Amino acid sequence: MEGFQRGLVHVIFVFLVHTQMLFDEEISTQMDPRIVCPFATSFVFKKMLYGCLAKMSGNKEHILNLLKEKNYTGTFVEVGTWTGDFAEALLKHTECKKLVCVDPYIFFNDFSYRDSINLKLHSDAEKYYQEAKGRLELVSGADRVEILRKTSMEAVHHFQEESLDFVYIDANHEYKYALEDILAWYPKIRSGGLLAGDDVFSTHIEDYNNNNNMLITFDKDSSTWGVFGVYPAVLEAQRKLGISFTIKGTQFYYENP
Repeated sequence: MEGFQRGLVHVIFVFLVHTQMLFDEEISTQMDPRIVCPFATSFVFKKMLYGCLAKMSGNKEHILNLLKEKNYTGTFVEVGTWTGDFAEALLKHTECKKLVCVDPYIFFNDFSYRDSINLKLHSDAEKYYQEAKGRLELVSGADRVEILRKTSMEAVHHFQEESLDFVYIDANHEYKYALEDILAWYPKIRSGGLLAGDDVFSTHIEDYNNNNNMLITFDKDSSTWGVFGVYPAVLEAQRKLGISFTIKGTQFYYENP
């Protein structure tokens, strides 16, 4: 029964997100062969990029290599840790003195986090937190890693300006929140430090709707999906901050002079 209830929550939530996305954007009547809708094309067109884009997250290795080249030894912050994959890599392959993982591990029921990860947190938030915590402490010990169970905007006030070697943004990928994260964490990077982030899935601005977002699914059964607006957020952050990010695959980064 519990599994059925979870499945029902998933179906309802995804349907509502799809419907919400319809009202977010003007749907083109010209069908792109890459765009289909898993439910009904009258509701919403959906980018079906499957696992090929998920594999592009391997570009995180480029960020790791940059960090190793810089030989940073100060404090790192990862905004959006989830199961701890990249956090573990940072602990294993860099010389950071401290890694702070910012992730509230809570379910957002107000549609502010339109992502399949949010659904997984609906009933298992504490489990995911404990598993990530145990995994990371096993790698490096509790003195080198800390999980700060706060939202990005709550956590950013815990750090002084120009105090961090590295910040990696991989939290809520919608345009509004990605832009908010970049602008808020940028002042925390010290001179010579690195600000980076994940999930630039398209650099074609025409792929995004009027709210600078697009809905992506990574598998045929639509179990892994999210609303993404990282690239438009990067462009707007560049304009506001007067800087220029480098984009490598799905990654974006900027070295503070």
